[in-house]
Amino acid sequence: VWDPAWTELDGQGVAHLLARAVAVLGGADLILCGRQASDLEQGLVGPMLAEELGMPCVTVGRRITVQGQSVRVEREVDGLVESVEVTLPAVVTMTSAKSNVPRMPKVKDVMLARGKLIRVLGAAELGVEPGWVGARVRVERLRVPVTAGRCEMLAGEEAGAQAAALVDRLRALKVI
Repeated sequence: VWDPAWTELDGQGVAHLLARAVAVLGGADLILCGRQASDLEQGLVGPMLAEELGMPCVTVGRRITVQGQSVRVEREVDGLVESVEVTLPAVVTMTSAKSNVPRMPKVKDVMLARGKLIRVLGAAELGVEPGWVGARVRVERLRVPVTAGRCEMLAGEEAGAQAAALVDRLRALKVI
């Protein structure tokens, strides 16, 4: 999916173009996306793509199993592993996991791929105005905030004494 007018796209623009491509190509039963982009780590394309296509979306999958007309997705959230099942068609965003390592293609497959024609879908093929799809969200700059951590140890052997020292210190700082 490419057009010279699409030099700057945000997650919504990418999702819209991918949704149009899926529709033009005849649909899909299962769409796998990465968890997030390597630039801003917003993680928006997969869920927005699912929304545009009217499909359920499961995020942060680490293992999937297709079972008939449904897909079971194993995901790790806050240190817990949960299993989610949705009906197909569906969108799943995948994350890195020890069991989720891409396989290297065989030399024979690489050589065969060289001769394959890559179909490029532009604005006309997707039925969109070239200038319509663009970044609605623009990042002006990124920076790591400077944090100056100051730690002050309060005297006291027992919790009551420490609590009293904390209240005195907060009053001195005019926090309370």
